[in-house]
Amino acid sequence: MHFLVLFSVALLHLLIAPYTKVEESFNIQAVHDILYHGCNFTSYDHQSFPGPVPRTFIGPLSLATATWPLSLLLLLRDRHSWWVMLYAVRCTLAALLCWSLTAYTRSVGQVFGRSAANFLVAILASQFHVLFYASRPLPNVFGMALVMQAAAQLFQGRYGGFIAWSGAAIVLFRSELAMLCGPALIYLLVTRRL
Repeated sequence: MHFLVLFSVALLHLLIAPYTKVEESFNIQAVHDILYHGCNFTSYDHQSFPGPVPRTFIGPLSLATATWPLSLLLLLRDRHSWWVMLYAVRCTLAALLCWSLTAYTRSVGQVFGRSAANFLVAILASQFHVLFYASRPLPNVFGMALVMQAAAQLFQGRYGGFIAWSGAAIVLFRSELAMLCGPALIYLLVTRRL
């Protein structure tokens, strides 16, 4: 139920504001190139316009992989359009982030009770920022999906999972997440839980 509430609100934001911002262009273009050009790397837009900052392709590759079955289905039905694929890619990203948020709210419910989890979902659904950006292909969104999984693992006492999810978020997307996840890791080491 929590997933449906969060995903519905994220989709509403997507329908109201479907266009991407300039900061999202790198990742959306990378997803486009992966879906449309496959392994023909010379056709990738990033060969001509690499951008001012080197970036990872892991997020766009993961997103393109998750969206690929729908892309293939649309190609086979000869109904492939960039507009439909933009919605499909962004819906997929929103679903991935809402899945992570749901894992986090479930772990909050296990630790603090069902009312706390329900209240958390109500806050997430009623606040603009998180679910508006849920479908936007930004490094912060990719990182947040991993960090929410890390936090869920931490709350459930699965410390290996916490290290894996937070480590992936730090290395692949946002190095400054070390300042968020590092203190929890230090605490686990000091209290000898690892």
